[in-house]
Amino acid sequence: MTKTWNEYSNTRIAKMSRKDLEFHNLLRQQYQIASQVLGARKQRNLTQLQLAQLSGVQQADISRIENGHSFPTTETLAKLLQALQARVKIELVS
Repeated sequence: MTKTWNEYSNTRIAKMSRKDLEFHNLLRQQYQIASQVLGARKQRNLTQLQLAQLSGVQQADISRIENGHSFPTTETLAKLLQALQARVKIELVS
């Protein structure tokens, strides 16, 4: 029988070392921020260049954040949030 993606993923995660699991969790968090910034920008019909002009964040930095290649500093995230007229909601889960 064929495994679903979730079954396959859960099996791989269960076999990860502590170090690999920490890295996996970091990437997951980075992806969540990237998809939220991208979604908010698209929802407002802005290009990366327009968001850069509104926020004062370099377009290349926005691209790296949206592509998951860079984790924004709190200062950069604050500038993006202000330009997107958005706010951040932090939820701590264990």
